[in-house]
Amino acid sequence: MAKPFYNLSNDSAFCRNLKRNGVCQVTFLKGKVAGIIGKYSNGKLSGEGKVTFRDKSFLVGYFKLGILHGFVRHFDSKGRLRFMGSHRHGRSVGVSWRIIQGGGCVVGPVDTEGHLSGHHIIYLYPDFRWAMHRCTLPLIYSLVIRIL
Repeated sequence: MAKPFYNLSNDSAFCRNLKRNGVCQVTFLKGKVAGIIGKYSNGKLSGEGKVTFRDKSFLVGYFKLGILHGFVRHFDSKGRLRFMGSHRHGRSVGVSWRIIQGGGCVVGPVDTEGHLSGHHIIYLYPDFRWAMHRCTLPLIYSLVIRIL
């Protein structure tokens, strides 16, 4: 039989063998993370979850064994999308989108540290019809292309 689980956080989870199970909301009294809500399985966040930070920014994404693993979206404190991309074992992988405050976004593959970098990065202008791409040819530093 499941019973309430209590620890140093304000936890509304129910536990089986002292591990969270089912949909749980956990709030933390200390640290950068203010709360986590999602489905737990055997004490680990699994599937879709939401992490809220002290500055009121938050992320919504997919977790596997308590670690970000799948599509993730980061929002600022006003609920505006700031980042979206995939994660594997807690790190950004593949192509990511970083939305720039004031308009436009940077799109491209991330490096092994999860940062947008390299020659395949594109800046999309706020109208999402024009883009700037860094070229690898000598003396040509950028090329503005029209997206039809």
